[in-house]
Amino acid sequence: MFKRLLTISALLSLPLFAAAPQAPSAAPEHLQNLAKVIGQNPTPYNMTWRAGYISAFLKAYPQHQSLLLSQTGMHGPLGRRMIALALWLADTEESRAELNLLHSYDPLAAAGLTNKKAPDFTKLETLYNGVDEANVLDIAWGVYDAGHDREVLASFIRCAARSTPPQTNAYEYWDIPPSGRTPIPPAAGDADIVAMAAKWSILSRAEQDPEFAAEVEACLQELPADIQQRFRAPLPQYGPNESAYDADDTM
Repeated sequence: MFKRLLTISALLSLPLFAAAPQAPSAAPEHLQNLAKVIGQNPTPYNMTWRAGYISAFLKAYPQHQSLLLSQTGMHGPLGRRMIALALWLADTEESRAELNLLHSYDPLAAAGLTNKKAPDFTKLETLYNGVDEANVLDIAWGVYDAGHDREVLASFIRCAARSTPPQTNAYEYWDIPPSGRTPIPPAAGDADIVAMAAKWSILSRAEQDPEFAAEVEACLQELPADIQQRFRAPLPQYGPNESAYDADDTM
């Protein structure tokens, strides 16, 4: 299962459109095309990445939320969960209203989201060291791919290079009691599996994408020397770190 989590966490995806979501406006054709993509049902392997990607556009274009969600009427349970996640992450007045509406007729899709604080993708180093938190990395890659925000990439690097998981004030993806958490695989020992997943995903992606590798190097140069040193250290010898990098199942 941990191998699968690392594979999902490292999904390599390119933006579907040239315009970054931070742009003040977008051509109707752009939004129509994006609405059709959002209307596609996800798979278990790409749902969290897509939720992050969609959320960036919902946040950038709240006035066009109805158009962007116009193709989602045929979504199954997984697709409705994806849209609920995207609405929660966007955290606009419009998305919160839509999430509350979704919760009223499909409580399972929005379960656990309406009163939960969304993760800060510029502070991934604060993630709790748990299997459940690895999902946040999937979402963060979706957000990054939508706009190539350098702050998100920097937080990936800081997470990958952290010397130890946070002992206090860590961000927990869900409010899960210890008894309900997915157990860390025994083979991982005391490893920081979130940091390993973050680093493995960056390195695997950089190996296949020279432009991304250059962006990582440029970002590294802006970070403190100790972070650079820890990031450049080899990954621990652990089976899933050597698994094949597969990015065929993103969008």
